[in-house]
Amino acid sequence: MENIRHPALFLLLTVCTVPACSLWDGIRQHGIPSSLLQQTATPTSEDTALLGYVQRLETRPDDSDALLQIGKIHEGRGNHELARTAFSMAYQQTPDNTEVQEHLGLIELEMKNWKEAGRYLSPLAGPAQTNWRVLNGMGLMEDHQGHHQEAQAYFRRALAARPEHAQILCNLGYSQYLDGHPDEAILSLDRAIALAPHLEQAWLDKGFILAQQDRYDASLEAFLHALAPADAHNNLGYILMKKGHMDMAREHLERAIELSPVYHQLANENLQHLRSLAW
Repeated sequence: MENIRHPALFLLLTVCTVPACSLWDGIRQHGIPSSLLQQTATPTSEDTALLGYVQRLETRPDDSDALLQIGKIHEGRGNHELARTAFSMAYQQTPDNTEVQEHLGLIELEMKNWKEAGRYLSPLAGPAQTNWRVLNGMGLMEDHQGHHQEAQAYFRRALAARPEHAQILCNLGYSQYLDGHPDEAILSLDRAIALAPHLEQAWLDKGFILAQQDRYDASLEAFLHALAPADAHNNLGYILMKKGHMDMAREHLERAIELSPVYHQLANENLQHLRSLAW
């Protein structure tokens, strides 16, 4: 590998796996935590493909397609930094390649680099655009900026292209909640759940919104579709504490500790905080 002309290619060859995880911080977790890189026990077909693309770049340093494919492999594995490196290098080679621009914009969005994501996605989101990934990404950016009506317009355009895409419906529902329309939000989330009953984010968002409507039994039931019982009670207890319902919060936090097979750190921390407020 001594003849590689791209210093970053050593990074792009990194082989790793990323454990799947789903987090909820008591309100809503949009991000994905930084992953730990670890070597795979045996080479996979993707590893072989990765090596092949790097070998192509040894002889053709301006092969933007090879860089794009390297980025896609790392994107699929959740290696966002490595994917962004590959997509950025491809973009430098072919700035007019809309597929490269799309992937670079979406990976910046995944990493919550909102300004950079907008730089790449906004030029692609004209009235004729039907790429649901681009439109969904624009919706997420508009929501982040507090432009909820604009966000919902993008989500609806994305749904016109992919009418039965549960995650887009989930995003639409949460945007409707942010826009002050919780009942519409629940309807959108229920549509998402009907299409994808195991979509955890839809259940979590529904549980949170129901709790904001003081529908605590229904909220707990929604949380239980996505979380272990101890975590579901902890989430509801946290929300109740934030809403000032201390006795109900204590009941659910103590239930979370009781149900947990191991020390439930979050529930204990929330309970200690609640007790400090009571003094």
